[in-house]
Amino acid sequence: MWLAVILAVSLMASRGLHTAQAWGTELSSTVSLFRLSELTEQEYIDGKTASRCEHMVDRAGLTGSSKINFMVNQYFVDNNEDLVPDYYCYKPDASKECVMFTQDIIERWTEAFKPCLKYAVDTMGFSIAFTPHLDDGGTTGQWRNAMLINPLAK
Repeated sequence: MWLAVILAVSLMASRGLHTAQAWGTELSSTVSLFRLSELTEQEYIDGKTASRCEHMVDRAGLTGSSKINFMVNQYFVDNNEDLVPDYYCYKPDASKECVMFTQDIIERWTEAFKPCLKYAVDTMGFSIAFTPHLDDGGTTGQWRNAMLINPLAK
């Protein structure tokens, strides 16, 4: 029976008799960023010198997608284990220590990110999305989904 249905649908599709349209979401690549060096240090890969971020954008361009997602991974520390972050921090390159953000660090990340974003939009033609991603930067092993995070709190 199923074979007959499959053959009938295949025959209808080949003759243009099947007019249903498929709807869905485009699967897009994600550029995961963990360290400032992924935005600032230049690497020579496949005949091109660029930041790791730009190299990842290039690889995403090979998929044919029109969208790209940037996932910026940063950290929270919950020293008293009350499920509310005591502070947010970043891990300097090659360090396990989680350092509190300062205005200077925020500005450095912002300025370092701009060339890669510009490249993704202006050169590669991507529409972009951002996904903030938080991990426990301390030693408590808190699960991010259990944390009471206020996205408006600084």
